[in-house]
Amino acid sequence: MPEMPDLIAIADIVERYGVNEWTVRQWLTTGELRGFKLGRAWRIDPADWAAFLARRRGAAGLDDVDGTTDAPVAAVPRPRRRA
Repeated sequence: MPEMPDLIAIADIVERYGVNEWTVRQWLTTGELRGFKLGRAWRIDPADWAAFLARRRGAAGLDDVDGTTDAPVAAVPRPRRRA
């Protein structure tokens, strides 16, 4: 029988990467991040997490693991708040 990989919990991602728990749950429910539920708790296979990070890095145009890029960064205007 093949050995099962250690599964990642949402709390692990929140703690290690500083991502909001709600954001991780959104990625899971929309299917952007593959995962499955064991009971009421989400679990992510490490290979699926690595693939997700690779897709995000590719979409961001990151050339290296340290987050550097040669692509220009355009300023995005923030919406004005109504008084």
